[in-house]
Amino acid sequence: MKAKHWIPCLLAVLVAGGALWLFLTPGEAEAGSSSKTSEIVAYLKGDAPMNLKLCALNDLRKIDETGVEAAVEGLARGSDRRLAIYACTALGKKKTTVAKTKLKGLVGSSSTDKQVRKSAMTAIAVHWKSLGDLTYLDQKSKGDSDLRAHYLFLKSKIYKQ
Repeated sequence: MKAKHWIPCLLAVLVAGGALWLFLTPGEAEAGSSSKTSEIVAYLKGDAPMNLKLCALNDLRKIDETGVEAAVEGLARGSDRRLAIYACTALGKKKTTVAKTKLKGLVGSSSTDKQVRKSAMTAIAVHWKSLGDLTYLDQKSKGDSDLRAHYLFLKSKIYKQ
């Protein structure tokens, strides 16, 4: 039993060390914000633990420059489903018209993983909550029973209809 007490401490040290490594890399002061974006995206595509990836994704979302939404959309279209779902949430939290357009592109793409499409639907519903978007989600969910069920859930819980 005593051996289990050191595991949370070790995890805390590893997380703190990883976060310091990520955010205090040499040359950060000289690097432009676009290189910072590309560095974060490269980190997110690497083998880092998911908790550190989520911190990096949150930092990427907060960068205010052209192309960030496209970078996050690229992550949402990537092969890592968990990261893709979180990327949809990050786009929703970005709350820009470009982010909304990217989310709609994810919803409308039949080649995108279905869980990612549902996450994009949820991000649109939660972060914008407009009746025009509800109509859009209604149209895009027709013909797919899983997306339709998710649309009906969002309609009742988010839009209260």
